[in-house]
Amino acid sequence: MPYDVTLFWHQYPWLLGKRACQSRALISETASNVSVLTVVTFSTERYLAICHPLYKLAITSLQRARRIIIALWLISLACAMPFAVNSDVHFISYPENGTYRIPARGSC
Repeated sequence: MPYDVTLFWHQYPWLLGKRACQSRALISETASNVSVLTVVTFSTERYLAICHPLYKLAITSLQRARRIIIALWLISLACAMPFAVNSDVHFISYPENGTYRIPARGSC
């Protein structure tokens, strides 16, 4: 989130390089994915608590919650990895003979 806020003030040219671009994509996508998966997990937990209360009491434990949280982060990281691998910085010169370079569309 702090990175996204800084983009409002200084977006072009991208000064941080390819690795920073890839790590930004990885962190941003992982955070988005884990947020969605957390909501899905809470909804599933509430469903089990309401519709199957006795089953819910049998499977509730701190160790199970830790495993679920770790699994959510690993799944989110795995789903975000293609975004990081395919992120790159592409510069174009503007004007054609100028020295000022700005990133092309679709780059960091």
